[in-house]
Amino acid sequence: MKTWASYHRNHFFVLIKHKIKLFLGKIGSQRIFYNLIRRLFILANKEMYRKSLTSFPVLSYSNSQDWVRVPMYGAIFIFFKNLAKKENLRGKQAIEIGGSEGSIKRILEKFGIKYQVAPDYPEMDIQEMPYLGDSFDFLIIDQVLEHVEKPWIAEEEIYRVLKPGGIFIATAPFMVAIHGDGNCKDYYRFTPEGWKSLFSDFEILEVGGWGNKEVVRLSLDSSVNETMFGVTIPVNEIINKKLLQKNDHKHYLVTWCIGRKPLTNQNERNN
Repeated sequence: MKTWASYHRNHFFVLIKHKIKLFLGKIGSQRIFYNLIRRLFILANKEMYRKSLTSFPVLSYSNSQDWVRVPMYGAIFIFFKNLAKKENLRGKQAIEIGGSEGSIKRILEKFGIKYQVAPDYPEMDIQEMPYLGDSFDFLIIDQVLEHVEKPWIAEEEIYRVLKPGGIFIATAPFMVAIHGDGNCKDYYRFTPEGWKSLFSDFEILEVGGWGNKEVVRLSLDSSVNETMFGVTIPVNEIINKKLLQKNDHKHYLVTWCIGRKPLTNQNERNN
């Protein structure tokens, strides 16, 4: 009965939004009203999303408005929480390549890591980075490598610019639609085993993924995903059903890999 009610409630809101769109379309010149109502819907969804996460301390470290990434950022937070118990992270240098969504930056700064975000592509190409070798303690590539034409070259560059013992964090989408544009094409998807193969020169510290059949279905349902009014997925309902905590280790929406550069230098690697 709850599922039936939820289904009809979702489609009721979609119908209302469709009617509003038709009404505003007739107004034509009153575009400002359309933009105002659209903005209000988006802000309402973001506020609902934010409140939904506050009761989950791990999930609350996600800064993402993309709810399918929340468990991934939660796993990364737990990794660094455990790492901080073994190593002093304060004052170490991190760089994120390809722009920043914000969540990983927020996590690492919590542990005292100095964080910088590199210029976005095409101003800077991860396949040919302008940094000296052995420059960084951490390198982050969040939802980037699927857009890199030759990720094996990117892997060599990541190895080069990380200090010996430095750590990379790589994430990518998996069961999502092809996306991108002319300057940012979509080339690859990475399974956990694929990550291990790509970063075989590193010590793999963690590799994983998150997803389940129900969230895959929801992510493909245009009535509850991205619409003209923003994300309409009933986030509170998703949290209450604990869908974010369910992982069947088969139907991944996102995957990630964390690895450490060995305590050898670049010349030793090339010999």
